[in-house]
Amino acid sequence: MNILFVCDPLSTFHIEKDSTFTMMCEAHKRGHSVWACETRDLFWQGGERVSAQMQALNLTAQSPDWYTVTSSKTQALADMQAVVMRKDPPFDNEYFYATHLL
Repeated sequence: MNILFVCDPLSTFHIEKDSTFTMMCEAHKRGHSVWACETRDLFWQGGERVSAQMQALNLTAQSPDWYTVTSSKTQALADMQAVVMRKDPPFDNEYFYATHLL
């Protein structure tokens, strides 16, 4: 199963307490492919499906290099088996528009 996490920048994660990191690790342990992007990576063009520039992650769970990017691609969100919106507040225009795209 391909799971896309729309989240804050990976470099800002505090893995000792970040619930998004925990969700990613649990998905990875269960054999799912973990993908990530930020809200700024989402886009929609008229007549097309909502897409994102996303990165496949291999999770090591060891700080500070807790992940490696194994590939990057642009793909429609509808082609993923799950999209998990994990962007932290603030509730601003970027968040508002991202959730309306999804």
